Amino acid sequence: MEMKMVDISGKEDIPRMAIAEGCLVFEDIKERKILDAALSLGRFTAIMTTKLAWRYMPFLHPIAITHIKTEYQKIDDNVLKLMTTAKTVAKTGVEMDVLFGTLMGLIASWAYLKMTTRASIMIKGIRVVAKKKGISEEKATRSGLNEVSIPVLNLSPRKPEERQSIVEGFIRLKPATLELIAKGAVEKGDVVKVSRAVAVYMAKQADDLVPFIVDITVHHVEPYLELKKRGVRARVMVQGRGRGDVIIAALISLGSLLLNVWDMVKPYEKDKRGLYPYTEIEYMREVL
Repeated sequence: MEMKMVDISGKEDIPRMAIAEGCLVFEDIKERKILDAALSLGRFTAIMTTKLAWRYMPFLHPIAITHIKTEYQKIDDNVLKLMTTAKTVAKTGVEMDVLFGTLMGLIASWAYLKMTTRASIMIKGIRVVAKKKGISEEKATRSGLNEVSIPVLNLSPRKPEERQSIVEGFIRLKPATLELIAKGAVEKGDVVKVSRAVAVYMAKQADDLVPFIVDITVHHVEPYLELKKRGVRARVMVQGRGRGDVIIAALISLGSLLLNVWDMVKPYEKDKRGLYPYTEIEYMREVL
């Protein structure tokens, strides 16, 4: 089966905007300085990686992003929502870019909290909440959750060790889309094979995508996909050596796999308005 990037050369450059969100669910963290640092790192990473998404997702087109805003919102004492907004003037939309940035921001916050508190953490509900052609003004918001302060973690006291992590996640898709994947009839190519390749490649990019806190050399990645009734369940095992936690590489691998599935099937998931009312990365969690 051939693989191809969609030809957008005949489209018109127009203003476009998209907003994505995802939630960080965690145990009670009493140290406010640690939480503030994790959220600052997540927002910084979301901005940085939204601009870089096209370098890592194989079917994305390079676009000039003209504006990015990120903010954390408190849902309750144990749930925080990260929202990423981006604008561009381009031939194609920016929704996959903000999904990528939101995912990486959540992983960065997870990583900081994991390495400083060892709390139980999960990512949930990554989705597109808005997408527009033509851009309206947004109201500015301020919150104590969004002050920028990122102390660098010192990993030097840790000894380099062999480490392993297994993570799993689920992306909800329409039944008709799942049939196309099963039949190998998706226009962009073989979703399973491409997504597995993306997972292997992205596990080795953790140092570039999560600043300050990663020191791990990945030497083995095993991605697994399974088509279920409601969507695609994925599991990734990553082994590596270093002072950092290999779960960071595993989460980046898993999240990129799930986003690549979304990107390859997005024409079949959109409604008449170009939105994704059904599609969602429901969860990403640590298994081992």
